[in-house]
Amino acid sequence: MADISELIVWSTIVQTIVLSLTLVIFALRLPLGREQKSYSREEMVIRNYVIMLYGFFERVHFLYRRKWIDEDTWRQWAAFLEVVAAHPVFGEVHQSSREMFDKPFQDYVSGILSRKK
Repeated sequence: MADISELIVWSTIVQTIVLSLTLVIFALRLPLGREQKSYSREEMVIRNYVIMLYGFFERVHFLYRRKWIDEDTWRQWAAFLEVVAAHPVFGEVHQSSREMFDKPFQDYVSGILSRKK
């Protein structure tokens, strides 16, 4: 029988993916009142995946802050986040999504990006 905490973690991950996909669809349809960059189909696919990853990392960071993820596991996720953050689209998504994600996570990512410069 599966451990209840494992079920909760998987449930949270699935909810995060659904929420991220909803956010992507919403962002694609909502004019933000500022000049929008025109993207090719390939660029939009990449950007959508990065937005989904950004939301997923936000949820993992949240779980870590709530002590649902131990320090060792978080270090592995943080190392993966650092690698993904090196992609230029990740920085664009971070800048364009201000105030749409959890502030502690955005501050954490800002720190990563500032070290990369």
